[in-house]
Amino acid sequence: MNDKKFSIKIISIIIVFILVFPLNIWSDIISKKNTGKLTMVLSLSAMAFFVKKIVNNDINKTLAIRKEIGKPEKLIEYQEGFDNWRLEWHGNYIYVFRNGIFSHKIET
Repeated sequence: MNDKKFSIKIISIIIVFILVFPLNIWSDIISKKNTGKLTMVLSLSAMAFFVKKIVNNDINKTLAIRKEIGKPEKLIEYQEGFDNWRLEWHGNYIYVFRNGIFSHKIET
């Protein structure tokens, strides 16, 4: 996602916040029940947007690390609960991936 789209989304979220959050003003025009619903929808939408941005950043970092390290010398994959873990040996380091996303690096 490029920065221009990101800034447009942020500005639109801020504008909607300005329109929705002064509850004492808008509650006279719109019912309090609908104002509360709009506030909840806006809050959840903003949270989903930021979570999506964070996930995309994690995916991009993982792709960059995978390009840098290349093929592993040794590989172990296992599942623990709902998480799929992958341990990759590269020289003196073990790279740990959780659900396909880089988690941390261990020096051996």
